[in-house]
Amino acid sequence: MKVVLFSRVGCHLCHEAEEMLLFHCPTASVINIDQSADFQSAYGLRVPVLLLSGMIVMEGKFREPELIECLGRAFQLPSHET
Repeated sequence: MKVVLFSRVGCHLCHEAEEMLLFHCPTASVINIDQSADFQSAYGLRVPVLLLSGMIVMEGKFREPELIECLGRAFQLPSHET
């Protein structure tokens, strides 16, 4: 399962999403959209954007319980309900 976060420097939502994602999925890739005109065009103001195997599964404000659930479904892990 390929996990990719599209992000940009100076975006507080991106920073929060990156910290959460890398805590729960340290093997995830983080791509700065400002390194590519194609990425800027595709994701622009939508960042942060999380892709799992090429499919957009989250964007904008990430909430940790939703991120955990999304990753759990993707990797078929048991739910971590509290």
